[in-house]
Amino acid sequence: MSADSLVPGTGTVPRADDFKIRLKLHYQGAVRAMVLTSDLSWEAFKAAILAKLGHPRPGIQMEFEDTEDNNERVSLQDQTDYEVAISTARASAHATGSGGREGRLRIWCSERSQS
Repeated sequence: MSADSLVPGTGTVPRADDFKIRLKLHYQGAVRAMVLTSDLSWEAFKAAILAKLGHPRPGIQMEFEDTEDNNERVSLQDQTDYEVAISTARASAHATGSGGREGRLRIWCSERSQS
């Protein structure tokens, strides 16, 4: 196995169905961009977004645009929501002409209100 075949930062070989996800993060009036891989766990995905936004604790609410269901925003709170988000990104990967290698996902982030 060559170093070129490894997923950066993980030391693992990508699975055949893994793909890149180009994220647009809407937060505090700004739009940030990042690229992640589809093989991340829900916890690693959350941690990467929090790090990108410079948010030290998990006090962020997230919603993603479900392009498979009338572009409705769906809460992104747990593993099941994350699996639907990955499915949405996978569908966009096949629709964009990237040969299924790069999907897109839009996520809106906001401060979680303290009740």
